[in-house]
Amino acid sequence: MLKKRVATICSVTLIAMTTLVGCSTSNQATSENSTSNSGQESESSSSESKVFRLAHVVAPDENHPYTVTAESFKKYVEEKTNGKIKINIFPGGQLGGDTDLLEMVRKGTLDLGVISGPVLANYTPVQAVLDLPWLYNNNLELMHEAFTSEIGQKVLERMSKDVGVKGLAYSYQGFRHFITNKPVQSIEDLQGMKFRTQQSPLHVQMFQTIGMSPTPIPFPELYSSMQTGVIDGFETDLFGYDTSKFYEVGKYVSLSGHFNNTELLLMSNEIFDKLSPEEQKIIQEGANFATEEAYKKSVNLSDEYLERSKKNGAVVTELDISKLKEMVQPVYDEWLAKDPLIEEYVTYVEGIKKN
Repeated sequence: MLKKRVATICSVTLIAMTTLVGCSTSNQATSENSTSNSGQESESSSSESKVFRLAHVVAPDENHPYTVTAESFKKYVEEKTNGKIKINIFPGGQLGGDTDLLEMVRKGTLDLGVISGPVLANYTPVQAVLDLPWLYNNNLELMHEAFTSEIGQKVLERMSKDVGVKGLAYSYQGFRHFITNKPVQSIEDLQGMKFRTQQSPLHVQMFQTIGMSPTPIPFPELYSSMQTGVIDGFETDLFGYDTSKFYEVGKYVSLSGHFNNTELLLMSNEIFDKLSPEEQKIIQEGANFATEEAYKKSVNLSDEYLERSKKNGAVVTELDISKLKEMVQPVYDEWLAKDPLIEEYVTYVEGIKKN
């Protein structure tokens, strides 16, 4: 009788232990699946859709060219792929400044970026065609014609190769002007001014030639640098001036239109090459569509944003740029000679001006 009771107890214990082990194994598997899916889709789900991250440095604003480019691209690609490719947008410098974003795209740790053109200058001299002072005479239509031409696409391909990214398209925004914390009535007022510039050799050289003291500062730090007096001024377009509320720290706007600070829609080569030919086609078409939307928005709203700046308290003056053009001509000529493709492109633009 005692032996039977012992046998029964052992059997019950064995069944209980087996059940616990089974539950433990099941729970562990569930936990592992949950962990593996925390940053990405499950394997079966990923076969149905791809999720790409797209980042830029500008605060969200439905009219700003960066936002227009990013949102239009997202909408186009998601619709044309029936949701098989999804684009998650990270605006406002959430993932870093332009230099940070470019490095991430180059390394394949960021899929896409709407990135300011000047940061490419550290990798390729032909980037200068985007920023040669007064090349486009403050004329977006002229810039658009040049960028969409055969030579414009040749420059984009060359920049992409030199930098190590997939250059999908140029995008557009308004031309840039001087923003300062004191009135600028003449070139003399610019002398010695601590002036934020982008991390571009051409930009630094240009402002030094004018007599300013250029200080490269990442875009996300620009507002606080003006607020704390680290710098006396900077340059931006009127869209960025309004969106980032720069009128709160720099109320004096001197219209100069010296260059455009073209942004580019860039993609990781590694990510692009993994796409099917059909997906690559949609990505490229989406980029073309998005940047055309940004172009139209920039053309249509430039005057409106000038008036908005004035309503927000900006003191706007016209700057005599004829003397400035003379001062920076040696810089212009020096960069023109750095690569035959630069000269070829500039010759083409100058030809458009004459027609």
